[in-house]
Amino acid sequence: MQFDRDKSFGYPVLRPVFADENIRNMDFPRAQFEPVFELEVSVENPGVATLEYEFSVSVPEIEKAIKNGQLSIMIDVRCGRTFFARKYEVDFEGSLDIELDYLREVIEIHPYIVATDDFEFSSNGIHSDFGFKSFSLVKGSIIAWHPPMPFSVEKEQYRSVRSIIDFQKNEKIKYGEYVLGIENDYAVVYAHPEFIENCRKAEAISGAHLGLLSSLYIPVISELLLTLAKDTEQVETLRWASTIKAKAEELNLEWYDEFKCIQNAQKLLKNPLSDFSKKVFLSRD
Repeated sequence: MQFDRDKSFGYPVLRPVFADENIRNMDFPRAQFEPVFELEVSVENPGVATLEYEFSVSVPEIEKAIKNGQLSIMIDVRCGRTFFARKYEVDFEGSLDIELDYLREVIEIHPYIVATDDFEFSSNGIHSDFGFKSFSLVKGSIIAWHPPMPFSVEKEQYRSVRSIIDFQKNEKIKYGEYVLGIENDYAVVYAHPEFIENCRKAEAISGAHLGLLSSLYIPVISELLLTLAKDTEQVETLRWASTIKAKAEELNLEWYDEFKCIQNAQKLLKNPLSDFSKKVFLSRD
């Protein structure tokens, strides 16, 4: 399904503001339909790409209609190289799995919101130029859309940053400490066997995994970023380096700036310290 950014639907439609536009002149002034996507593959399940998604809809009436089942958030996933095309009905946030056998080179992810039935839609957020605050939506009508977003599905592009770190047991290392090895394709964390076992357990405990990300993964990724910034040629020879570079560029991070390593590591791991602190303090209330 292709959309012309200048197309008129004949009724108000929520969409992003382009560079040459003023948000005050949109069908829903000052409102946005903002999707966030992340495509990853794990070491444990290398045959499947996991698409994580989160949607922000700043028109309360649209959000309410989605929760009531009158509207649905849809994701079109298409791969021109293999002719793969599939529609997914999704919630405001979550994930879905796509078999990698169906994907090559680049895919396009196209989100939109569609009416699931005929109903009268009302909103105070409609631009005054329309001269009305409600209109009829027919089943299948689109009320919000975002331009297709391209994602590379080359392995280094969608591999999870956490998946490039391997753990190896070493009884000579004191419990709670670790040594980092970066000479091979995977960065290796050498640590005491009991410590590694407890880290594995923490991964499965709500809240504990955030602490693990903050205290172990962020320092490790920061060190890898610093090493990469000082020797960018490693991108051509080491998998962990090419993966970090690909994920950083996907987030528009300056991976080559050694003074931004700590900040970039936090962003690559989705700021776990912030979520961890919220969970700790909320649990005390």
